[in-house]
Amino acid sequence: MFKWYKNSAIAYAFLEDYPSPRIEKSALNTTSVGFRHSRWFTRGWTLQELIAPQRLEFYNKSWEKIAEKTAIAKELSVVTGVDAFVLNGSGPLQQVSVGRRLSWAANRETTREEDLAYSLFGLFDVYMPLIYGEGERVFLRLQEHILQQSDDHTIFAWRAATPPTDADMTYGLFAKSPRDFHNFAHGVWRRGLPGYKTHSRFDRLVRVWGSNVPQDPITMSNKGIHITSLVKDL
Repeated sequence: MFKWYKNSAIAYAFLEDYPSPRIEKSALNTTSVGFRHSRWFTRGWTLQELIAPQRLEFYNKSWEKIAEKTAIAKELSVVTGVDAFVLNGSGPLQQVSVGRRLSWAANRETTREEDLAYSLFGLFDVYMPLIYGEGERVFLRLQEHILQQSDDHTIFAWRAATPPTDADMTYGLFAKSPRDFHNFAHGVWRRGLPGYKTHSRFDRLVRVWGSNVPQDPITMSNKGIHITSLVKDL
């Protein structure tokens, strides 16, 4: 689906709950209740609809054109967390760290639990069989596939979105859901590029992991994951 949207000449986003009167770009800011809180921005599958098309037009519930994606990239970035340079086409998606890309789905929902992971395949150019009924296991499989083609350590820089229960007191290296990457939501970081803004002690750890220091390949086996990483006092 991601490639289908990417190869399209134009795509349309229909905001069924956005008010009828047209709002000009100058008034289209994050305080516009109807725009910021539209359900379109909370659905899992619409994330790829937002990112993939080169040309995307937004329409309100009366099918009146609101604006094109590139014209309101900064406003959309505040609403969705997706970096503006990705939305306006000034930089490739691959410049964004794995952890940050996963965070874009942290506040999104899907009808089926598995679809929250399936909707992210295109963001990482991953192909996996769809197996409905496996629950959170699908997100573990997604992370395994990402590591087969990436050495980005930010995939390990997550925090559990909900505290573990007594029956589930341990976590592995992999997150259980995109929601565990919510900590990336307030920082803008391009992999290997200057200008990273530090917001917290945890973000400094992300920057250490994401530096350009040469790294050995990450390998996985039935005994676990082998990884070489920096250790630095923060």
